[in-house]
Amino acid sequence: MPVELAPHQLAFWRELLAPFDESQLSFTSRGGKKLTYVDKRAITNRLDSVVGPHGWYPEYEATARGYKCRLYISVPMATPGTSVFMHKEDGAGFEEMGSTNKQTGEFEYDVDNDEKSGYTNALRRAAQDAWGIGRYLYGKGIPSFLDPKAKSLQPLVAPSAAAAALAADKARNADSDAHGRAHETMSEHGRTSAAAPPQTQTPPQRQFDNFRIPRPGKSVFAWSKEMEKTFETSVTSGMIREGEERGWGSQMATWSEQQVTEIAMGAIRFITTLPTYKGQFDQLLANTEPAKPAVAPAASGVNLADMRKGLLTKMQQLYLKQTGQPADNVGLKKVFEAIASTAANADGHTGEIPESLSKLTDVTWLTNMIKLVDQHLAAPASASAPVETIDEEDIPF
Repeated sequence: MPVELAPHQLAFWRELLAPFDESQLSFTSRGGKKLTYVDKRAITNRLDSVVGPHGWYPEYEATARGYKCRLYISVPMATPGTSVFMHKEDGAGFEEMGSTNKQTGEFEYDVDNDEKSGYTNALRRAAQDAWGIGRYLYGKGIPSFLDPKAKSLQPLVAPSAAAAALAADKARNADSDAHGRAHETMSEHGRTSAAAPPQTQTPPQRQFDNFRIPRPGKSVFAWSKEMEKTFETSVTSGMIREGEERGWGSQMATWSEQQVTEIAMGAIRFITTLPTYKGQFDQLLANTEPAKPAVAPAASGVNLADMRKGLLTKMQQLYLKQTGQPADNVGLKKVFEAIASTAANADGHTGEIPESLSKLTDVTWLTNMIKLVDQHLAAPASASAPVETIDEEDIPF
């Protein structure tokens, strides 16, 4: 069945999928051949020009080797003045950007630019291969309803909205099969009713489904960035530092499956202590770790600075709750030593007191201290015993 489009719809698709001016094209050489392509900026300029900056947006999801881009575009329906956000998606891998270290002879990944390449390539693939923007450059032709050499476009243009409505009303009484004309035939991604939808429609929201251990390779870096965005924290630098300290190197893509699992689990344990955590990893942790009521499991790949900062803030709140006064360094020292003496460290021992918070690097100890302070903060004022008074001098936090 030929595609039927109203004149304003046909004009939209012609403008969206029109060939680019030569000044908008980019060129590169590969395998001795000169290749022509459309870069990301030309694509986004085309989208801005056709539907406006508000009429399109991308969503990205990390995959095992790169990113998947779900590209939403506001597409006009048969009734003039109405449109609906539709999406088509495609994915692309990282370009493995980097260079060889002249001193060590090892290949070092440029993780920042490599991540950008994943986003850029995924958007280009979604725009070109899924939507057809610039697809003609690959010698695969253009859709027949836009190709003047294929057939006349006139028979493919639907009658005016008023005439179509009248014809549909008559046909409904004579032949129920004519009801199919009330629908727009869409791509393999689904069908959308051509009956007038609301003029403004809330774009659908993507369900984030990345709460799992990443696979070894390029996906580790992408996973860490997703965690930072989702939980509003920093884990990438801590994971890299942990890899270096364990002798596994700073290149996430070279870590083995076991190494990735250990470091990612450490980052996850840190994430569970954040106020932005809403239980996303509870099922994963329940399936991979036995319960340890007294001692928290050892963590790795975490940002100790964030944990110390969070603990310091909680101790200030606890001191204010217990005394009614803002905490100074002496007051914080009292809270710190009282809590530290009852928290279990990585060896399961209690009763020890670190020299200072700034020198506390035992993640298990920090995690347990945060939990203890939270318990005191959550308890009624009468149930939260005040800290003992001591005479030691201030310690730096």
